[in-house]
Amino acid sequence: MTAAYKLPAPSTIRSRMLGSLYGLSVGDALGGPYEFQRRGSYTPSGEMEESHTFYTQDGEPLPKGSWTDDSSMALCLAESLREHNGFVWADAAEKWCAWQERGYMSVIDECFDIGNATRQGLYQFKRLKLEGRPLPSTAPRVNNQPNMAGNGSIMRLGPLPVFFWNSSTASELYDAAAQSSYVTHGTASCVDGCVLMSGFMVAFLRAPEEWSAKEKKEKILNKDFRLEDYLAAAAPADSSATPDPATAAATSASLSERLTSAQMRLVHVNETYKTKTVEEIRCSGFVVHTLEAALWSLWHTETYEEGLLKLLPLGEDVDTVGAVYGAIAGACYGLAAIPQRWMNDLNKKEVLDQVYGGLVDVCGPKDE
Repeated sequence: MTAAYKLPAPSTIRSRMLGSLYGLSVGDALGGPYEFQRRGSYTPSGEMEESHTFYTQDGEPLPKGSWTDDSSMALCLAESLREHNGFVWADAAEKWCAWQERGYMSVIDECFDIGNATRQGLYQFKRLKLEGRPLPSTAPRVNNQPNMAGNGSIMRLGPLPVFFWNSSTASELYDAAAQSSYVTHGTASCVDGCVLMSGFMVAFLRAPEEWSAKEKKEKILNKDFRLEDYLAAAAPADSSATPDPATAAATSASLSERLTSAQMRLVHVNETYKTKTVEEIRCSGFVVHTLEAALWSLWHTETYEEGLLKLLPLGEDVDTVGAVYGAIAGACYGLAAIPQRWMNDLNKKEVLDQVYGGLVDVCGPKDE
């Protein structure tokens, strides 16, 4: 995209923001009952179901519509962004520790699911605090080993690009996304996954109102994507100005140049999610598989609902793949695209309403 364009109406941007936030939790809650199951061993109903993957302290299955660690960590991040009007890594880590230890932002008021890298990262944060020295201004990069490349940092990422939707530069967004991963998932593929996902999400939030969903996906989901093109969207509606190519090249590098992980670069530059068959798609806890599966479903379907239903039968870590898909797809399609029956069945929806609504109230555009 080269020509300048006008931002969507504030109401459209807010709808996309809320679509992304609720989209994350709907995908999480729908996928939760099928987490760890083998593909082909079950038939998803397409509705919210109680979950026998995890149980309450009373030994009861989680009620239908229950979201898991993906949403709990996203809610902690959203609340931290709202309270501090920005990303403060230590406060986000504190809230994640409160979730782990006391069930803060949990659907059943206890932490019933936590990944190994997340547990280790939070343990290292607690040790750092015990040393008694001032915490560094930037997050230490922990778990920076290839065998720690889980999906625990992209699953919670959704609120961050929502908050940074109006960044002045792509680097401001990408640096915050990377920092958010460093706290628990410092390996290159995890960091790159957060950078890639955040760039796509902000572009979807800001994409011209007249573009169809198909047009948005074709223009944004490609190897030459440059977020700067979308951050520049502030020109009059009738503007036909085209940036000077030399200036644009000097100030706007493609996102692929930011990625350092060979595997994540392969997904982005080769656009593997566009050509793979369902048999080739994995929904494992490996961050590359997770993001690739989410983008695959978004690319090959036409609605939020269709994309999520395409993922549900694939098993493995499908709740997290659903959460990542939901965050990106919600930014593309908007809140109204999420089926109301799924929204109505969300457990503890009042918590989601308060936290997600509060974040958008703080960072979202105001009516003209």
